[in-house]
This record gives sequence, structure tokens and C-alpha cells, in this order.
Amino acid sequence: MKCSQKECNEIALWTYVWPGDAKRSWACFVHTHKAATVAETLGVKLGDLRFCTIEELCQDEGPKEEGST
Repeated sequence: MKCSQKECNEIALWTYVWPGDAKRSWACFVHTHKAATVAETLGVKLGDLRFCTIEELCQDEGPKEEGST
């Protein structure tokens, strides 16, 4: 699974839902940290922030629901 941030080719090890967004985002460590920092600055928290599962990591076709980070 690749990071859902445009032009990032890193492996997505983290997944979360941006507040108010129905789509799940897949992110590398750098983009997870950036998203968490922006959310904290706005006074909100990332929803369901967690490590990706083995099944999610093994998906070769990329994220099924791409979000923005």
C-alpha cells in the first residue's frame, strides 16, 4: 500500500480518517505526522489513527479509497 499523498511513493504504514471526511487516508510516517500536526493546530484529532494491518500492507493495487493527507 502506497501513501495516498500525491507524488509520495513511500509505503503507507499508518491509516486514519480526517475529521469530517468519510474516506480513509493511507500515509507514510512523514505524512501521518504532518496530518496530525495540522489537525492539532486546528484543534481536532485524526479519527481512527492506527497502524495498517498486514492485509492492507499487502495490497498491491493501492488504496481503494484515496484520501488526502
